Amino acid sequence: MKKILWILLIFGFQFANAQVGSWTVWKQSPCYLKIEYRYKYVKQQGDRHVWLLQFKNSYNKSVYFNYSLAGEQEEEQLYLARRKSITPNRNSDEMEFFTNSESFEIQVSNLSFRQGVTDYEPCDQNKRSKD
Repeated sequence: MKKILWILLIFGFQFANAQVGSWTVWKQSPCYLKIEYRYKYVKQQGDRHVWLLQFKNSYNKSVYFNYSLAGEQEEEQLYLARRKSITPNRNSDEMEFFTNSESFEIQVSNLSFRQGVTDYEPCDQNKRSKD
């Protein structure tokens, strides 16, 4: 019986470690269809959760956009947008972020194809409906 418990414990720890280091599948931004993101859980640090975040740019141009976190348990400061740029057809570097819970969303907004431009691109769905 002890042997079975040890085997179950070993497999349980291996499964938990695999979950911590696994990236989510790429998720498409609801607004900008060629901007995708993924994240993975790193660890819990006190009351906070530590994650890594990465974006993918599938446009044939460099992009500049805002991203922020949203969730019922997140502090207001997490809603503050951060600006990110990615060259064409590339992935961003991995970025660390912290949350108060394991339930949150990544929001992408204010995309432009030139740095410093405040005339942002409309959502890709809006472009299609105008065509």
